[in-house]
Amino acid sequence: MCVSNSEFQDEIVRRWWDSQKANQSQKLMINVKETDAQMRCQCPDCLAWDGDDVRGPTGRYALSRNVGERYARFYLLSSAMRPPKN
Repeated sequence: MCVSNSEFQDEIVRRWWDSQKANQSQKLMINVKETDAQMRCQCPDCLAWDGDDVRGPTGRYALSRNVGERYARFYLLSSAMRPPKN
């Protein structure tokens, strides 16, 4: 899931909008949660969105990247998007 890809972001909003139009009696939310997979996108843009890789004193998560800022940025962008104008 390449969250830095603007086409991916647009597709998330488009799918939400299509579902919302089909279910107008409900207020549907956009699902922008991260995947359950251990492997995150490794493209240069997503890696650039990652926060500083600062670990606690135990190094417990030494094999995992700090992707919190990546997903926070994705959440903010997704919430700022507007439905298509058609």
